[in-house]
Amino acid sequence: MAIKEIKELMAIKATKVLLAIKATKVLLAILVTKVLMVIKAIKVLMVIMAIKGANGDNGNAGTNGKNNYIYADTTPPAPSKGDIGDWYIDVIGNRLYGPKN
Repeated sequence: MAIKEIKELMAIKATKVLLAIKATKVLLAILVTKVLMVIKAIKVLMVIMAIKGANGDNGNAGTNGKNNYIYADTTPPAPSKGDIGDWYIDVIGNRLYGPKN
């Protein structure tokens, strides 16, 4: 291969390398731009999420609750045992009953 042909091949390869470098720079610039856009969008969302409206009116007072109990014994519960809403555990039979209705 002649020196002239070698120089021409080297020039072609150098041109390809320069084009690849330029393409890489363009892609990197696009990527940086997109990352900056995402960061800006996140900042906007954080501002929106930080906005708090005025407190609303208080609701009506609720009714007083009732104390419910959990009974435990070694037999199933008698029908008369406990009140509505109570629970019962048969510790020998490994059974849970309730809530009573």
